[in-house]
Amino acid sequence: MHELCEIRSRGLVSGTRRNSPEGVALREAGLTGRFGALTPDGIQLATGIRSARYKLVAERSTRAGTHSWRLWVQPGVGSVTVSEEGDREKVDVLSFASAIARLTAWLPLNPFWPIVDGEETEDHVISDEVIDARVRGEHVDIPDWAPSGLAHRWPGEWTSFVVGDPKTEEGVPIVVIDGATHLCRRFDEGCRLQLVPSDWVLTAIWDLIARGRARS
Repeated sequence: MHELCEIRSRGLVSGTRRNSPEGVALREAGLTGRFGALTPDGIQLATGIRSARYKLVAERSTRAGTHSWRLWVQPGVGSVTVSEEGDREKVDVLSFASAIARLTAWLPLNPFWPIVDGEETEDHVISDEVIDARVRGEHVDIPDWAPSGLAHRWPGEWTSFVVGDPKTEEGVPIVVIDGATHLCRRFDEGCRLQLVPSDWVLTAIWDLIARGRARS
């Protein structure tokens, strides 16, 4: 996408640039033509990104690795989303509502996870190193202090994600432990994890987006 936005005219593009891995990928995607100039689809994408009035970014970490998702919104052009799919990027131009729906589906989040009666709700402090290791699927012993709910979920799958507004640096950082969502607050000793229902997470993300859109 950086290469796409660097092509600013309809004129000839050097052979070196056209035949670079990025240039070949743009041509194969139909975003540039034979001589490297932007096609109509390429112009639409580049315009939407360069002149966007609102931006949103997200990052998710799972055992498969860390991937990013980005959104640019320009009234009259539409919403441009770029998501990493393995070693490639998937680009879409769609409505704002559809873009947010795509984001919700892209996040490693169970939208129907509640806090059940009797669940321990106190915060837990866990180091960054332990969280990162568990997200990678590495074994870490269950800590002696862990209450029964956390101890039960500890061996399950861990994932993490953050949705943020790059203009204000506001964000919603989440750690998911065996399906249970936790708001993650970072400080010197590591991360303070607060158990929250998934509908709270979705509402926090939507509130973040609403504030950003109001400022744009």
